[in-house]
Amino acid sequence: LDALLRPEFRAVLRPVDKLAYLAAEQDRMRGLSTLSRLLHANFVSYLPDDLLVKADRCTIANSLEARSPFLDRELIEFAARLPDDLKLRGQRTKVILREAFADLLPPAINRRGKMGFGVPDDAWSYWALIPIARDVLLRPNSRLSDFIDRGVLHGDLIVTGSGDPRHIEALSVTPNLFDVLGTQPLLGRAFGAADAVPGSQNVLIG
Repeated sequence: LDALLRPEFRAVLRPVDKLAYLAAEQDRMRGLSTLSRLLHANFVSYLPDDLLVKADRCTIANSLEARSPFLDRELIEFAARLPDDLKLRGQRTKVILREAFADLLPPAINRRGKMGFGVPDDAWSYWALIPIARDVLLRPNSRLSDFIDRGVLHGDLIVTGSGDPRHIEALSVTPNLFDVLGTQPLLGRAFGAADAVPGSQNVLIG
């Protein structure tokens, strides 16, 4: 994202402590293994604010209850005390869970890798939103020009708009364009409707 910001704007930004959200957990994490610290950090941040919500929506939509059984307090405390090699062994994750259900799940499912909640950006977001991004981010009166380096944006949008997937791989700043574009409803309320993407209040990006 730094590559998209104007140098003078970037210069006045305060440094961001990316681990500040874990400050209150430092004492509880002290002395734990690296894996246990990572799992604890996820447990107090990424799970409640993101993954549990998504898992709940997906499973309940299919009349399944997948979240609550794994949030049983005694089960959580038991899992936290397990040695690391029962959780991660090489690249094999959830070791004890896979072994516990090996006789109940088909081998193909039990051996399957982790599948997250990512959206298929490369299949639809980039190409569908490039024209909108050009219009909103490169228009002469865009409020974002106070913060964003239009030269970087212009080159990025022109190249990615060519439709060659190889250009997506070469331009690491491209995904951030759509993070910026996703802030348009907020910018519209803060600065007026001139920069808002039509219908963007109904679009979830990234």
